Amino acid sequence: MSDLHLATIEALALAIDAKDQTAQSHIRRVQVYAAGLARALGMPENEIQGVKTAALLHDIGKLAVPEHILSKPGPLTQEEFQKIRIHPQVGAEIISGVPFPYPVAPLILSHHERWDGKGYPAGLEGRRDPARRAHPLGGRLLRRADVGAAVSQGDELRRRDRPAAAGERQGARSARRADVHRHVSGAGRRGGRQRRSRRAS
Repeated sequence: MSDLHLATIEALALAIDAKDQTAQSHIRRVQVYAAGLARALGMPENEIQGVKTAALLHDIGKLAVPEHILSKPGPLTQEEFQKIRIHPQVGAEIISGVPFPYPVAPLILSHHERWDGKGYPAGLEGRRDPARRAHPLGGRLLRRADVGAAVSQGDELRRRDRPAAAGERQGARSARRADVHRHVSGAGRRGGRQRRSRRAS
């Protein structure tokens, strides 16, 4: 697939999350991390392109999830989480009709599966389920990249908040030092006046 086609896919993927700048940044991070892992493992170039494309589109199935669930600030109910869990399957179904020159839909379908069987949508377990052997490597890389990007983004957001918090702490320390200085200075002045008073008497 040409760079132009990949750029078009990227534009469409980012348009899906146009209202959420954090989501757009996350998509780009997942693509960079997943492609880096694929290259490090020596995957063929066409499979790397498949990983890059799947990374851009891995959450396209969230179009089927109500927006109030995706933007909910607090914890999800069990019913809400069940609606979230369908997005890999929906995404794979959406993409399955696109004639990509490399596998994309299987990667999207499996990017939330886990080796311990606690993933979704199929809940396959690597150690006991022989079907796990068919789980594409690209899907595993997407999961690792997805988690890594989320952790990295969380760290970055915390670092952004840190200077303001540090400034507040520095201000508090300065205020405490000023209070101590005033207290010590006041005590010194009072002690000096008391000594002069005693000498005068």
